Amino acid sequence: MDFRTQVWRGRPVLTWFETPTKGSGLRKNTYMVANRAYEVIRRVTPGNGYSADSHEFRLTDRDTAYVTSYRTRIRDLRRVGQPKRGRVSDSIAQEVDLKTGRVIWEWHSLDHVPVGHTYAEKPRRPGNPFDYFHINTIIDTPDGNVMISGRSTNAVYKVSRRTGRIIWTLGGRHSDFRLGRNALFSWQHDSQPLPGNRVSIYDNGDSPVVSKPWRDQSRGLILKLNNRRKTATVESQFLNPARPLASTQGNVQRLTGGSYLVGWGGVPLVSEHAPDGTMLFDARIKGVSSFYRAYRANWVGRPKEPVALAAAEGNQASRTRLWISRNGDTKTARWEVLAGDSAGSLATVGTVERDGFETIGTVPPAAPLVRVRGLDAAGRVTGASPVVRRGG
Repeated sequence: MDFRTQVWRGRPVLTWFETPTKGSGLRKNTYMVANRAYEVIRRVTPGNGYSADSHEFRLTDRDTAYVTSYRTRIRDLRRVGQPKRGRVSDSIAQEVDLKTGRVIWEWHSLDHVPVGHTYAEKPRRPGNPFDYFHINTIIDTPDGNVMISGRSTNAVYKVSRRTGRIIWTLGGRHSDFRLGRNALFSWQHDSQPLPGNRVSIYDNGDSPVVSKPWRDQSRGLILKLNNRRKTATVESQFLNPARPLASTQGNVQRLTGGSYLVGWGGVPLVSEHAPDGTMLFDARIKGVSSFYRAYRANWVGRPKEPVALAAAEGNQASRTRLWISRNGDTKTARWEVLAGDSAGSLATVGTVERDGFETIGTVPPAAPLVRVRGLDAAGRVTGASPVVRRGG
């Protein structure tokens, strides 16, 4: 879950959340960090005995990461129509040292946000803990504090890193900001601070913990905050003509050029929008029913595995048919084909333009041994296959 590129120690890495499955070698939920060669170089878990949760694994420039976790506590829940000694989920935010695993900072929702601030209805399955807060975002603010999203309270919180106290609340039952026209958001994901005292939010408008939606469609949202007047107004909103209403997941990513990428989460759509809301790009992800977040990012993969190659006689006896691929390779532009009667006599017989993950092509002559080398746009070698014998 949440597979994406991040930066660790000045170098690009891939990160994700993974649960133990057959063959994974994991015994507990783990956050993973992999290098450009797709080698896992760090496995991270929360500290203080808590289990890793899938909602956030965000690297910082301090050689640390923000992670999420939950624990079940007993609280008086009569105010929300539940038992006096009811089971409730405490949302936990941690910052952990990536090298040592030591907990640098820890925050608990139950210490700072009363259960009565929730909009969630009682658990649909009797005995499940009441998920009154549902943390799904932790991120640094420009002034050295932390922004946290509580989905079930319909609110975003700016939290003091020093004391853990809430500096301000945006949205929810006790907002410190007066929300302007069309600025009300609900059941949100992925709140992030933006330059110019702005906040981006994926406004789901629906959730599995309520009986009916709050909006008729989800949207990406940019709010402009006025800290002096304590107002929040809509600067931009991003809508999709398919009118997706996603009760789970989703995100808004600010791109380098100033546009915004929206992952629609519970509805498998991705779209890019100009600041005025104009759609610039639209895609439907086939084969899945949903995804957590969508990202657009530059990535250069440098796999250590050799190029995979299969060769067979072509439709014409004087030609050889090739199937070429290299998992994780992002640099190869074309394949140089070498052929001959022996491994020591291979010579270049042609090139084949790379065509997606697997390239299929034919070259003369019908030589018994074949090898291919990947070439980037400048003609540099990116990798090579073993020498293979042409099949019948």
